[in-house]
Formats: sequence, structure tokens, C-alpha cells
Amino acid sequence: MTPAELAERWLATVQAQLAAARGVDGEGLGAANLARAEVQDEVLAALRSGPGEARRALAQVAPRIRELDQRIHACGRAVLAGLDRLVPAATPSTYTRHARLRDAR
Repeated sequence: MTPAELAERWLATVQAQLAAARGVDGEGLGAANLARAEVQDEVLAALRSGPGEARRALAQVAPRIRELDQRIHACGRAVLAGLDRLVPAATPSTYTRHARLRDAR
């Protein structure tokens, strides 16, 4: 695989992560995370052993990947904020030893 092809594959996996995060697709995000980990291993190997061509090709997509990572994190924060509104933070009601509800409202 050429450095340019590797850079495009890396970018495509990050775009797949963003698509899964936007769709709140847990399974898709898990698969995209695994795919990205595999590609990033290849990227690291190419950077360690590759000539300057690999560095240049990967450096060209790195700013776009950073931007996409920020968007992925923003999606995660939005989902968590939504869950905070849906799921109350209060402790659940429990029973006392006299079979009465504690903290009944």
C-alpha cells in the first residue's frame, strides 16, 4: 500500500467513526474504532520505516483527522448531555426496614 493510499484509508476510517457517532450507533462505532486502531498501527509502522514520502502523505491528512476527532468528541458530549437530561441524577427510592418508601416524593 502506498503512503497516499494509507493516508486515505486512515481518513476514511475516521470519517466512519464520525458517521457512527452522529448516528449514535454503538456497534458501528465499535467496529470503526477497531478498524482505526488497525490502520493506525499501519500508519505507525510506515512512519517508523518509511521514507519522507510517508511522512508527507500522512502529514497532509493529519489536520483533517484532528478536526474530525474534535467532531467525534463533540458528538459524544452531546449524547452524554442528552442522557443526563433523560436519566435523573437522583438516587432511586428504596424501602425502609418498616416497608415504607424512603425519599418518597
